[in-house]
Amino acid sequence: MGNNGGVPRDGGRGGTKCSFLLSMNILLLVIQILVPALYYSLHSSVGSTALLETASGGNSAKAPGSGVPPPPPPLSRQQKVLTKATEGENGGDSSRRGPASGTFNGFNVYYRDPSASPDAAPLHSTVHCMGENFGERSWLYRSCEFRNLCFDMIDREFVLFRSAAERSMNEAFLSHEKREYVSLSSSMENVSVSLGGINPQWGWKPNQSEALEYWPTVIEDELNEGYYELASDKVMVTFHSMAAVNVGHLLWDDFFPIFTLLDMFQLARNDLVLIRYVLKNRPRALWATCDLRDNTQQLCRKFFGKFLPLLGVKAEKQHTIYDSILELYGGQEPKSKYVCSPKGAVGIGTGLRLCS
Repeated sequence: MGNNGGVPRDGGRGGTKCSFLLSMNILLLVIQILVPALYYSLHSSVGSTALLETASGGNSAKAPGSGVPPPPPPLSRQQKVLTKATEGENGGDSSRRGPASGTFNGFNVYYRDPSASPDAAPLHSTVHCMGENFGERSWLYRSCEFRNLCFDMIDREFVLFRSAAERSMNEAFLSHEKREYVSLSSSMENVSVSLGGINPQWGWKPNQSEALEYWPTVIEDELNEGYYELASDKVMVTFHSMAAVNVGHLLWDDFFPIFTLLDMFQLARNDLVLIRYVLKNRPRALWATCDLRDNTQQLCRKFFGKFLPLLGVKAEKQHTIYDSILELYGGQEPKSKYVCSPKGAVGIGTGLRLCS
């Protein structure tokens, strides 16, 4: 976690400055997490104590006629099942109608079918990117947010659906004589990001650090068939862990960039559906990464399980592209291979590392 490039040019002052920045940012992150947690915990405890005293007939119980309504009767088993199916992860989502169809990695999903109604619009994706520096490896610094980022349960890959308007814009752009001087932040064409931080030990030989250059699969049409949709207060993020076998690297090179990615696109208040990406473009995992050996996988699961609550993610909801699971209620068979999130984001390369 120290300076990977040797002695800093300023004689060591750069490392001190970096350490100070790290300390201030971790303090800010802890405050942002602990203050709301303490508030809700306190109020939850007070409410639970009052309810228990009322139900047990203690001194705090209100006398009949005092104007205080009695506590509601306990839910039946059937009511609990219905409530679980119709509510979202954190109290429900008022934009969703009807019961959930099942869960994706523990989050409720709802089946949508644009072909079922003549008034329903087909699904298409949009993109907005930041961090362009017009350099040879600009993908290291670029981060993007999506509307309607989908996951293909069969191919185990992320997918974007291009609209007719996007296709027209792309054709006009490619035919322009000065297109090399223009960069479109909302284009899906000729754009890529880094799935994660770059370890200097990997080097830039073929299929080393470049293996992290990534872009979701673009389908040249809108989605006119059924799909499963996450609630509107969820954001799906995929990333490659640089070295989660080490807690320091997990925090500085994975969690801080992910939090920064969400914050820069004003997505930090959404529930995070986090999916770790396993590289498919090389026969063996990169040095010091989670999938290099069985013992590194175990270490990563251990540390992710222990520290994921810092990002507001429950330990049991840690998944990779290969073990992500769609579970449907009532033993239904899947009607679609796509799980789509109204919000998504990717790109946590060098540009988002605190001391890159």
